[in-house]
Amino acid sequence: MAELVMADFEIPCKELACNPMFGDLRATLATYCHMKSVPYTLVADPESDLDCAKRMGLETELDTEFETLSIEFPTNDRLSELQTFYISQCSDMHSQYNEAVSSLASQVCDMEGNYDVYTYELVCISSYYDQQHCQLAERVKASLSLLRASLTTPTVLPSSKNPMTTKASRYLSRQAVHILQEWYDANKDSPYPCNEVKEELAEKAGVNFKQVKAWFANKRNRTCNTKPKRNATS
Repeated sequence: MAELVMADFEIPCKELACNPMFGDLRATLATYCHMKSVPYTLVADPESDLDCAKRMGLETELDTEFETLSIEFPTNDRLSELQTFYISQCSDMHSQYNEAVSSLASQVCDMEGNYDVYTYELVCISSYYDQQHCQLAERVKASLSLLRASLTTPTVLPSSKNPMTTKASRYLSRQAVHILQEWYDANKDSPYPCNEVKEELAEKAGVNFKQVKAWFANKRNRTCNTKPKRNATS
């Protein structure tokens, strides 16, 4: 960033170069760029409240969409991969934000007690990461829309002489989801049903063992309830 800014000032216009304030401005800008690994006040629009509100709104929309799609398509690998990617990216951004705030806090002494500068830069940091988060959320939201379109497009299955041998549907009925949700709500402290319980739930819900296993895996991931198993066998 510093090299880019300095390059822009290599050949200034004559009128600007003759201005007595030009040298001071150039020196101040260069010092600031060298001091900051990422000069947030140069790349972020400090409208923290608006950015934060937009980010929270997008987060809510994505959480709802992930929840809905996971219920409709509990065994879809692409959906799980997209959700894992989103959670991972959010975690990385949160870590980077904390590092930036910690770095700013360590420079308070260099600001000679000027807390107005500290507050302004803190707002810029928050706004910058809110904007980055919004961009990520919008890309993931667009990917979810494409995924939903591909999953809901009707497909023509090959005919079978024996309908009884047709592969089980990958979609769970509302009744099946209700049965699995009841067990999950009653066992939130350790939501890891053993194989015997999975078989019982599958029979009761009218689905197969693999669907029950996938539903609980997705449910634990969506609710961030992936605690170590307690006397349970997956």
